[in-house]
Amino acid sequence: MYLMNPPVLAAPVPGKPLILYISAQERSVGALLAQENDEGKEHALYYLSRMMTPNELDYSPIEKLCLALIFVIQKLKHYFQAHTIRLISKSNPIKYVMAKPWELTDELPDEEVFMVESPWSMYFDGAAHRDGAGAGVVFYTPEADVLPYSFTLTRRCTNNVAEYQALILGLETAVDMKQLHLRVYGDSKLVVNQLLGIDDVKKPELIPYYKYARQLMGYLDSVTIEHIPRNFNQQADSLAKVASMITLPSHRNQISICQNWVIPPMFDEEGDGEEENTYHIFVHEIEKEDWRHLIIDYLNHGKLPKDPKKMVDIRRRPPRFIYYKGTLYRRSFDGVFLRCLGEDEAMQAMEEAHSGICGAHQSGPKLHFRIKRMGYYWPTMVKDCIDFARRCQACQFHGNFIHQPPEPLHPTVASWPFDAWGLDIVSPLVDTFSFWR
Repeated sequence: MYLMNPPVLAAPVPGKPLILYISAQERSVGALLAQENDEGKEHALYYLSRMMTPNELDYSPIEKLCLALIFVIQKLKHYFQAHTIRLISKSNPIKYVMAKPWELTDELPDEEVFMVESPWSMYFDGAAHRDGAGAGVVFYTPEADVLPYSFTLTRRCTNNVAEYQALILGLETAVDMKQLHLRVYGDSKLVVNQLLGIDDVKKPELIPYYKYARQLMGYLDSVTIEHIPRNFNQQADSLAKVASMITLPSHRNQISICQNWVIPPMFDEEGDGEEENTYHIFVHEIEKEDWRHLIIDYLNHGKLPKDPKKMVDIRRRPPRFIYYKGTLYRRSFDGVFLRCLGEDEAMQAMEEAHSGICGAHQSGPKLHFRIKRMGYYWPTMVKDCIDFARRCQACQFHGNFIHQPPEPLHPTVASWPFDAWGLDIVSPLVDTFSFWR
């Protein structure tokens, strides 16, 4: 009866444990992830289920529960990393796995099954001089992504304090991103040796930074720190130097940096210095009008667009919308308020629901219903979901082969009824007495 009327999926609350229900049937496995609210009532967070392969059908009931647990860990590993999980099932699959004798082999375990996460790499560096101080931190992910950060220190300090500040800022960023496995690299031998316990902290001004850095390292599951030469830490060193030379006004805490800047050549290749006739083309992207602004203006100020067609549409649609705390919601037929998304947010929602961590590359209509169950809405979501699923490269590569020709057949129509070429073949005619054939 619980699954016949499934509740609306809710978002997890950080800091509270999650409840995991797993079940194994004769031919399928399933799971439900839930969490209790402040009133003690459970809210569903995620549903998972799949059919078993022919080889998995021969498993024992307890082995099928273990299969369900491994399936959930593979799909929802980000929930396991950020929350405490309480497992509820008819049998205890963890106890079965721990009690069963295992033979150790020389082969490495499957990373997908055992959820072995590759650690991130963090490079830090600090710079201090009489005009200011700065810190630079660079993160490298296992997927070869680079995340650079640059900080301007508001107080004058020594170079060792700037190094500690850079390390602390990088560790705080890693803790906020919940990256609990980290490899730290720095070119300050003093800071690295003090954190490794090789050297003692003798200067009193460094003791608070040392204790706070050790405290942040205790929040991580695994962290290693290593000293590297300065030439291997050039990117973090450059960020720290740039930040130390910039003094921001009191009302500014962020500065935009252009990543790419192309300057056209002023002279020709021969270097004669003569200017040539050049034509400059400037491309400006026309910002599309957000469909939410018209409804918000009508709900708050009663403004209507000048276009008669849009005016009628705006007067008809707002009764189903509500504007609450800066966010527009639409009431669905089930009585649930769906958050309205813009163009960029809608594209991000489709990417996450279709091919994200929990995505299963659903078809367009199913993707549309899933996004609505997640609590989002925009007017063209049915068409956008179908187009997004059709353009998915993975779906095209692994999809069924379509035998239908790409172009429809064009039958040839006769210009006159019964007008067609024909050929009749007959045998030789028999001679008659009149010699006529």
